[in-house]
Amino acid sequence: DAGVLTESVEIARLYEETVRLGADPKQASNWIMGEYLSRLNADAIAVADAKVNAQHIVELIALIDKGSISGKIAKTIFEEMWASGEMPGKIVERKGMTQIANADELAPVFDEVIAANPDVVEKVKGGKEQSIGFLVGEVMKRTKGRANPQLVTAELRKRILG
Repeated sequence: DAGVLTESVEIARLYEETVRLGADPKQASNWIMGEYLSRLNADAIAVADAKVNAQHIVELIALIDKGSISGKIAKTIFEEMWASGEMPGKIVERKGMTQIANADELAPVFDEVIAANPDVVEKVKGGKEQSIGFLVGEVMKRTKGRANPQLVTAELRKRILG
């Protein structure tokens, strides 16, 4: 079918443009083959009619790479970008969705989670390393997914295990 072929060519062009503008090829492929195609199919529209272009994807990937947003936040940004055509940086700014990657800023949340879960803290101290995942999840809930998960894991380990 000519329509399918045309769309495949358009998707290939989008990918090439995204990489040409500086996006990591693997990440560009993941976003285009994942979120982008999924939305394209769900909305039954052609690439030409999508509000998201190569610049949107490049900027979104750059925000993730810089640590400004997490992958989870990026998916939310993508949805909004898809609907509005607004650039990801503007959405992040407007909604205050930046990732928190500062241990001092998160200190009260760490203290709260550790104090609220003494049983889990004891399991971690007792060598059940995987239990730290529960505490990380609690911090992520309290920060609405904005905390940097690697920082949270490292910081909780340091606070519990010394």
